[in-house]
Amino acid sequence: MEVLETVSAGLAGTCVDERGRLVEHFLLDYAIRAALVIDLVRLERLHHDRDAIRVDTDPVGWAPLDDAARALTERSPTLDSWILTGSSGQLVVVDDLVRTGAWIRRVTPLRRQRRYRTGRPRDRWGRTAERRLIRPLATAPASERDAAVWLLARAAGLGDGEYDADTGLERTGGARWACELAWQTISRERTKNLDAFGVMRAGRITG
Repeated sequence: MEVLETVSAGLAGTCVDERGRLVEHFLLDYAIRAALVIDLVRLERLHHDRDAIRVDTDPVGWAPLDDAARALTERSPTLDSWILTGSSGQLVVVDDLVRTGAWIRRVTPLRRQRRYRTGRPRDRWGRTAERRLIRPLATAPASERDAAVWLLARAAGLGDGEYDADTGLERTGGARWACELAWQTISRERTKNLDAFGVMRAGRITG
């Protein structure tokens, strides 16, 4: 499995701005947990059978996904409740991307601020492919993985594309049911927390 090609890594990449700073927000924690669910579906480790889910806990070789599979099996929550209350989150994925060498983290000497390199080529404006997904007037994602990344980023408040959720959902392939569940769950929470959403849209940068 190529870690950088997962929906989880792609979504984390959308949170790293052009200066390498990480945007953090609780809505992005929801989106990361949803991304882990979608990755398990795409890897055929999570199956939806009527009102129940079945999870294959055989390791896939990346700790955030293996931990998510175990949590979904041991606690047997509904997927939407785990998206909102699970223990995994944005920093769990980011820290493991750094630990495995997929990302590089450096700390500036003066202010001790964290900066990240996500392993993706940057254009002349410093944008990676993941950041370009969420820019205004972005074109519709071409791949199933990128469509899922865009949907989750927009649900959490990072995206301002010129096309609606249905357009993105149509491109997510066999993971569409999980993407639709995630979109509805996170969008509903964003609506309930408009003040906090506004803070994130202003770009709360950490470290």
